[in-house]
Amino acid sequence: MIAFRALLSVGFVGLALGGGGDVGVRAPASGDVNLPVDHTEPTEAPDGVTFPNFKPSEFPFVTILQHNGTGPGGWQEAKANLEFIRISLPITYIKWYCPITIGMPLRTEALGAIPPSRAATMSATVANSVGAGMDYKLPQGIFCDTFRTGVRAAFPTMYPGLGARVKL
Repeated sequence: MIAFRALLSVGFVGLALGGGGDVGVRAPASGDVNLPVDHTEPTEAPDGVTFPNFKPSEFPFVTILQHNGTGPGGWQEAKANLEFIRISLPITYIKWYCPITIGMPLRTEALGAIPPSRAATMSATVANSVGAGMDYKLPQGIFCDTFRTGVRAAFPTMYPGLGARVKL
């Protein structure tokens, strides 16, 4: 009985691997499988790993002009030196910083009060969004100018009525 089960299991394994008892049909041997192989040569190294991960704490907003308490007004600014990293293969680790100054009102008609913590959260959200779409292969100076321009353009789209400004 044990021998029959052994033969049955071997037969089942052979059937599962492609052998069905027919002459000329066999299970593929190791390295014998015909899988498609991509023979094209890459034209350049992969883009690598890049991801912005800015936190609100990186945007320390301070009051520049006090709000008088009625209607929109006041002004606050944050100066940040944001770190960007590009990791690519073979192992290359490039890190640089982009200075940026973001300003916005303390109170707006459209969005109401904008305390420093909310301003910092909005700034981090915009910076992460713009940073995710950047070309990290650009020279650092051009990258930073393009990043600041992108942040300036993204604020009105992401937060209409805010009136944020980015110094270029």
